[in-house]
Amino acid sequence: MSSNLDFSDPAIKPAFDTLKDMKSPVNYLVLGIVGKSNKLEVKATGEEGLSSLAASLTDDGVAFALLRVIGADVQANVTSNREKWVYISWIGTKVGVMQRAKVGMQSKAAQAYFTGVSLAVVLDANTQEDLQLEGLAKRLLACGGAHKPTKYVFGPGQEYSLVDSGLLGAAGPRAAFVSSSDRESKVSSDEAPPAAE
Repeated sequence: MSSNLDFSDPAIKPAFDTLKDMKSPVNYLVLGIVGKSNKLEVKATGEEGLSSLAASLTDDGVAFALLRVIGADVQANVTSNREKWVYISWIGTKVGVMQRAKVGMQSKAAQAYFTGVSLAVVLDANTQEDLQLEGLAKRLLACGGAHKPTKYVFGPGQEYSLVDSGLLGAAGPRAAFVSSSDRESKVSSDEAPPAAE
């Protein structure tokens, strides 16, 4: 198929492996399509997070990006960090109709290539407004399950507080998202579950 992606660039795999390594400070990777071909190249990678990733995306290009976001639950005595992965399929506003038509299938192939990470958010974007902290934070919060962090860290100096923004409610994450029945049934995570009768 003409929409198949070519991942043969030898720089792609090591760049992706580095991104997956939680000990690495690298927190994003952008793969761009070379011209009007199906060949991918490493367009950008680095430690500066969303702002740098967004700056690498052009109006005349197609790109597939992966961003590591930290969901931080900051409490009085402890901070718990969990990684979240945001996948971004980018089609610049000046990309031609023929190339644009192939991106849907190409995006599926790119997502399949990013094995070993659990995608929290899949985002189709074509303007910088699609990549704002607030919008991404809302989407991450909506798919976050039972664990609700107090903030998301999209890179150095790019923190979005869910408490200050009001997304967790004025009472904070515990009261806003844990029901009273859940609080009563989960007195301590260290206690053994009650024996079955």
